[in-house]
Amino acid sequence: MLSNFKRGTVGADIGWAGFACLSGITNNCRLAKPEWWSRYQDQPGWWTNVPVTLPKVTCFRDGFHYIPSGAKESEGARGLPKAWALLSEFTPITCTEKILTFRMGAVAYSEIGDHHRAIEWAWQVPEKFSGDTNSSVSTLKFIASEFEKLREPEHAQAIRRSIPCFLR
Repeated sequence: MLSNFKRGTVGADIGWAGFACLSGITNNCRLAKPEWWSRYQDQPGWWTNVPVTLPKVTCFRDGFHYIPSGAKESEGARGLPKAWALLSEFTPITCTEKILTFRMGAVAYSEIGDHHRAIEWAWQVPEKFSGDTNSSVSTLKFIASEFEKLREPEHAQAIRRSIPCFLR
């Protein structure tokens, strides 16, 4: 079916991203993790002190629409990364929804100044869903900007140099 679309068209791009996501195909691009990576893999110290519960939802969209207003109003800015983490475990969830949840969680971490965890959350997009080139490239640009906020220009440059690999 994908062979019916002209290469480089919107239809072909959407079809390929969906096929790659569903079949787990990646483009084998490797990103070098920074030396501090393992120090930020655990939940932040405040995690257990910020109670977040999502209302019972029957679809991803309901949870997605609730979080920006409901979770932030009830738990403050620190509640947002936790709420996105909870929503990322929702089932059933599509690849596109998972990517969106990782990106929203990364932005939420960035907004509270936790740029290390913002990078780690965003990293999941190009690492797990590199077949979705548009999402991977835009997420890599976000990751590079987070490295700049940490005053790590060498890592930002390395991420930017990796972008052509994700465009193949």
